[in-house]
Amino acid sequence: HEGTTTITTAGPNPAGTTFVDLGGGRWSFTAPHVYADDNPTSTSSDSYTLVITVTDDQGGSASAVETLSVSNVAPLLDPLVLSDSVITEGGTVQLSGTFLDAGLPDTHEILIDWGNGSTTTLSTAGPHPAGTTLTDLGGGLWGFSAENFYTDEAAGGDYAITVTVSDDDGGIGSASAAVTVNNAGRLLDPLVLSESAIDEGGSVTLSGTFADPGLADTHTLTIDWGVGTTTLTTDGPNPPGTTLTDLGGGSWSFSADNLYPDDDPSGTPGDDYAITVTVTDDGALSGNAATTVTVNNLAPSVDPLVLSESAIDEGGSVTLSGTFTDPG
Repeated sequence: HEGTTTITTAGPNPAGTTFVDLGGGRWSFTAPHVYADDNPTSTSSDSYTLVITVTDDQGGSASAVETLSVSNVAPLLDPLVLSDSVITEGGTVQLSGTFLDAGLPDTHEILIDWGNGSTTTLSTAGPHPAGTTLTDLGGGLWGFSAENFYTDEAAGGDYAITVTVSDDDGGIGSASAAVTVNNAGRLLDPLVLSESAIDEGGSVTLSGTFADPGLADTHTLTIDWGVGTTTLTTDGPNPPGTTLTDLGGGSWSFSADNLYPDDDPSGTPGDDYAITVTVTDDGALSGNAATTVTVNNLAPSVDPLVLSESAIDEGGSVTLSGTFTDPG
């Protein structure tokens, strides 16, 4: 029931109405009415029956009937506003906007598709997710805000963000924006060696950590020992004797060891080997770090000699035999 309006020839009458004596017992009248909503809900339009009844002071009356169709009006979204149009993976963007609906009693649902598989839903009926706002600004105007964390860069560089506002009568309004999410470079902390100098034939253990704000990234870690390479991946499996551990929050630790059979080149008492670690993510960005290990030459060691005879006659022969060891 939308209510009633009453006007009289005696007046005074409600604001916006008219009641005019045309003479000869004829009168004209006008009266405005605002239909705030098509009612009931879940329909695109509804019909209202208008009944006009005129009653005189003697109790006589006459009526007329008219039918009015009231159609739903879809919400209208204003352009969306992003806190940043370009961010780096591991970053957050905040989205804000407003929408207007002439149907003041309508309830609304706001669906935000962030383009990376995550969505946020708000409702004028509440409650709202943490970190979001939905404010009645009056007159059918609403303001909203929400934020999203992007764990990885977009394959094409941009994520399309779409906001859809639906009212309880099936009206839909939408708007879109785009955010560019760039790949972030890997950050390798200084490398740690178990020994900075070893003898040839010895092994050294290398350990370190790296961080990537792109939590969804996969990584390949290549260690160039100066005498060969070792490759590890966050997907695994990895070579025996190595470790690659997810520390959480985009941080990883790793370790590996390597045997140096010789100081090289020859003719030197010791040589330095440059060890380089390169971490590359699935977006082809990489970071690297380096260190150096010194490999010292070791002199051969000779075992006790053996003679075929410890005493012989002059003119005789003796055979000498022995062994020596060199870890290089």
